[in-house]
Amino acid sequence: MINQKYFDDITKFPSQLAIGVQQANEIKALRSFQKVILSGMGGSSLFVEYINQMNASLGFTERIDINRSYSIPKFADADTLLIASSYSGNTEESVSFLKEALERKLNCIVISAGGELVELAKTNKLPLIIIPQGVVPRLATGYFIGALVKFLTDNLFFKAALLEKILTVKFDVDQTAAKLFAEKLYKKVPIIYSSIENSATARIIKIKFNENSKVQAFWNEFPEQNHNELEGFTNLIINPYIILLKSKFTHPRISKRFDIYQEIFSKKGLVIETIPLKGKSMLEEMFNTVHFFDYVSFFLAELYNTNPESTNLLEGFKLELKNL
Repeated sequence: MINQKYFDDITKFPSQLAIGVQQANEIKALRSFQKVILSGMGGSSLFVEYINQMNASLGFTERIDINRSYSIPKFADADTLLIASSYSGNTEESVSFLKEALERKLNCIVISAGGELVELAKTNKLPLIIIPQGVVPRLATGYFIGALVKFLTDNLFFKAALLEKILTVKFDVDQTAAKLFAEKLYKKVPIIYSSIENSATARIIKIKFNENSKVQAFWNEFPEQNHNELEGFTNLIINPYIILLKSKFTHPRISKRFDIYQEIFSKKGLVIETIPLKGKSMLEEMFNTVHFFDYVSFFLAELYNTNPESTNLLEGFKLELKNL
């Protein structure tokens, strides 16, 4: 079983970046700001961790705070830009966040593909970034990244270098290798470890296995993993496949930790694979690695005869919540 449209949507990730930039062209905030808080759930906020990681990789300190609740954080003030983000436009946490911002007359914008958020933005004449429709939220990541970085660059929050780097990324993803990798993961639990600088990448990959492949998956970062979680493998009660994401830009001591970890735990019979990340910069490594695991998680779903697009458990949960 193959969901051809879903596969085709995965292949469009690189081209989404420039389209997202175009969607945010010349959109200005209502007033200036020094801090940014984005409210969103799932794929409508996960991309922010990616943006923050990319910006930090270039040596910049500006970052977007993520709000995953119904209310505006208490640290928001007159110098804060509030962003209500939801692909569908109907995510109840983001809608609640925006309504509170409107009531308090705070500086806010909307980024969405439709729904209630777009209607509220139009009614209240808010800056609005429209994300193209037609894909599931987790495959709209490129649109979100391009659009938000463009907007925050034009509004003088991010340095122009971040946008320039994003738009000149050279993608190097081997689909055949991704399919072979998926075969190794069949009936195993993926556990993804990275250095702290790549922790957002590890977490995003973990979520791709959850949502696309419909399997349990876990992640952590070195060196923190070596101070607690490492001991949890004394009594093995799952069938893990440990994936080490090794960047060429990793601190030498972290790189050594990867080597020692693989040596010790391979002797215990654990399956461990180190993946050298592809790219001439940390930013390219991030894009290539996440895109590679888009394909891996898709092919793994095929092996389980599972439709990667469906979210039956999530939708069932939302329905129960709505009926309360």
